[in-house]
This record gives sequence, structure tokens and C-alpha cells, in this order.
Amino acid sequence: MTHFQNPQLASLWSSSRCAFQIEWDSVQFGCEEVMGLVTIPTAIEHRWGNNTYKVLNRMQEDRNHKNVVLMRPEHKGYASIFQWLDLKGLELPPVHDVTIKLLDSDTKIIRKVWMLTKAWPVKVHVIGPNEGHVIESFELAYDSLVT
Repeated sequence: MTHFQNPQLASLWSSSRCAFQIEWDSVQFGCEEVMGLVTIPTAIEHRWGNNTYKVLNRMQEDRNHKNVVLMRPEHKGYASIFQWLDLKGLELPPVHDVTIKLLDSDTKIIRKVWMLTKAWPVKVHVIGPNEGHVIESFELAYDSLVT
């Protein structure tokens, strides 16, 4: 994908600015910001009968979550992102377990790790063509989030 190889833009999205590291299979690249890494626990309430004085049972329900959005991914990840998006049109699009690591900006030590199980691409927002095709955001849906 040579039309996405712009050296000036690649320097803007260098790994020194990236606070997150994204990985799936053998793909690895940096990302400046990640949104949607929050799950909201909800409870199922059940009361026997119509009487409000009956015991109320609460059970943990599945967690609600939004899609994860990778903001301004590092330039070296572009080819892998577009390759995955090209396969999205298949009847059963490929899913990957995606690991997101929060890195310390100075020492590059891993501070926190999230894993999206069975993630698949939903949307990509590309700025261009005058700017040389820059990925502004890459949205992933997933089955579960492991922290």
C-alpha cells in the first residue's frame, strides 16, 4: 500500500508520541489515545411476586461495553489495519484477540494491559487525500474485555 507511505506524516506518528501499544497476531504498533476501555457492570433484579416487601434478589449481569476506538495509530500499523478491513466484507470476518498496553511515556514500562477477545473492525476514519491519507481513528467491536 505505497500510497499510505508518507515520510513526513510517519514522523508525526512516531513511536515516541505513542502512549499505547496495540498487538494482534504478529502485528504491533503504537497509538496515541484509546477510548472505550470502560465496562459498566449492571445487575438483574428479581422479586418473588408483586409484594414490595418480598426479598429482592440481585444477580450480576453481563457487563455493558462500547466499542474501542484507537486514535491516531502509528504509521507502521496502517498496512495491517487496511488488510484487516479488506477482509471485513467476508461472510465471517476474521476476529483477533487484541492486546492494548498502556506505556509510561518516559520509560516505556507497561503500566496496564487490556485484552479484547474476538475483536473485529467496525470503522476507520481516514483524513486525506491532500494530507497523504492519515488514519485518525480505528474502531473495534469485541466480545469481552479482560483487564
